[in-house]
Amino acid sequence: MLFFASAAASPLYPVYQARFGFSAATLTASLQGVATGLATGPIGAALIDLQPPGSQRAPLLTSAFSALGLALGALVTSALVSTPRRRPA
Repeated sequence: MLFFASAAASPLYPVYQARFGFSAATLTASLQGVATGLATGPIGAALIDLQPPGSQRAPLLTSAFSALGLALGALVTSALVSTPRRRPA
């Protein structure tokens, strides 16, 4: 969910830029990336500490779900942004 949320805003940058007049510097100065970076290490360490003895799944799951979250976050948001909306009459 953490990586999903961090990638969800990426497809919205052009929308924000057009609608609100944000510059490229404003768009890239978001705190979401910093928060994601700060949370990733402790979450990964907690998964490794909490896994059953002898299990080596935590590093694999952390890597796989990080990539999956990034991909799904951008994909879902892109689909929502590109879907035409009906305007009320």
